[in-house]
Amino acid sequence: MKLIGILTVILGILLLTQCNKKMSPTEIENQLSTEYTRIPISTLMIPISIGSIELNRVVNEIVKYSIGEGITLEGGYKCKAFMSNDLNIQAIGNELKLTLPIDLEISPTGNFSNIKAIGELELQICSKFDIFQNQFLSKSEITNYKWNKKPVLKVLGVPIPIEGIANQIVKKYKLELQKSIDDYIHTSVDLNKIKSKLYAYFIDPFYSTEDNIIHLYSSPSEIALGPFKIQNDSLIIPILFYLENVIAEQRPIELENKLAFSIRPYVEDGSSFSIQSRVPMNYLSLLIKEGIENQEFGSGISKIKINKIDLGGQGDQVIVNLKTSGAFNGLLEMRFIPQYDQATKMISLSEFTLKSIEGKRFEKTILALLKNIAESKIKKMLQSQLNDLLQENVMSITDMLNQHEIIPGMIINGQLLDYSINHFQIANERMFFNIKYSLNAGLKIYSIDTKNILQKR
Repeated sequence: MKLIGILTVILGILLLTQCNKKMSPTEIENQLSTEYTRIPISTLMIPISIGSIELNRVVNEIVKYSIGEGITLEGGYKCKAFMSNDLNIQAIGNELKLTLPIDLEISPTGNFSNIKAIGELELQICSKFDIFQNQFLSKSEITNYKWNKKPVLKVLGVPIPIEGIANQIVKKYKLELQKSIDDYIHTSVDLNKIKSKLYAYFIDPFYSTEDNIIHLYSSPSEIALGPFKIQNDSLIIPILFYLENVIAEQRPIELENKLAFSIRPYVEDGSSFSIQSRVPMNYLSLLIKEGIENQEFGSGISKIKINKIDLGGQGDQVIVNLKTSGAFNGLLEMRFIPQYDQATKMISLSEFTLKSIEGKRFEKTILALLKNIAESKIKKMLQSQLNDLLQENVMSITDMLNQHEIIPGMIINGQLLDYSINHFQIANERMFFNIKYSLNAGLKIYSIDTKNILQKR
């Protein structure tokens, strides 16, 4: 079920421009921190498809389990039931209408148990579903029945019609059968058990970078059941997931939701899947240190050595501090503004500025060398690392949607339609931005493990 290997927050900088009061650096940091704990909500719509062949097999198993072994009735009769043919199913909203063709075997008990009457009964059952206070409820009713083949007992070769007895059996045990159906549905769809399993499942990250430092964490807040329908000889059950997703080095404490369940009369096709990135600036700094720190650039009297590099930021700007020696002995500050190009699907750093924090003024040759270092090394490496993180995440989504068997017998397939990034902001020594994916996905159930459904109560 790692389906969800998985991806708008108001810019703090916009909030600042709306305030009349001038804020101190501490107030700004607190404001940004508050805004960026607001994780965007994802809506993931997954239509679940169950083919008629598998559906018939499961219903037949339930029928066999219910009364296939036989039930002893008042009056000294025993009854067994088996599905004689494929069921017919209609689905409208939160209601299923089933027509079940049943072979009913009726026999006396005791010395006459070898005498059997076989009848073909057609049951029409209507089941309505609802969710109330996180409990899955069903109300099943046998709306009609008819005999396609009336039951007849043969005693010493003489046929004895027992339709009257059989009708009494159906009427007498109608309520019991209806209750039995609802009991099995309630046992099979235990929302509290589902909730516990989901809580345990979502503790672990869905995706991790190759170095196992940055992870994708998700937390569902609601799972909604959409209106049923029959399409291409399959039962379609739309499931709508509401999720919050964060990329970070550890699970954020605010990424915790109390999971709720509901039924919706309508759900829209397609999914909008958002991930909030909270990449630590020291992680990005580590990624570029190896290629720049303790490296020398230029030659002769213009040679500069980068002794130390640190990444930070403020607002919408990435700040790079360089401690240098050689032709320039001091501390430099470089600034870039990260932007996303929707046409190229790439993150770039623009609006480069450079100034000296400590040390003498730049000479023209030194300034040209420093700009070259900034453009060809620092900017290029930082852009590469950000785009690598983005592409790894995109590939994980694409792979998940490509005929991915999430558990045996259940395969998810879909298409990533588009993605974009917005709301770049640096606060609390992290780079925040939101990745928004548009996608379509569907889950095909090829086989259902009825052993987990048909548990003896």
